[in-house]
Amino acid sequence: KRIPLFKISEPQGAFYLFPDFRFYLGKKFKGNALTTTKQLAMYLLDEGHVGLTAGEAFGAPTCIRFSYAIKEDRLAEAARRIKNALLQLE
Repeated sequence: KRIPLFKISEPQGAFYLFPDFRFYLGKKFKGNALTTTKQLAMYLLDEGHVGLTAGEAFGAPTCIRFSYAIKEDRLAEAARRIKNALLQLE
């Protein structure tokens, strides 16, 4: 919830989140536009070192899915990395 314009719904018993990243689609990194969640997920893997799954695989082209079935300190670190990577986008 601390990531700007990051829309998320509270999970209802699952161990993954499926937030909406539509605000970040079309943003650029080093002049290259990230127009799909697949591209955005790859960017977050390359720049933030966080593995996520593109929403296209689930019929939700503006969302990205990620698991939170790990220790809380690692989740906090992943959130920090995601936020920092997203803040680099133009």
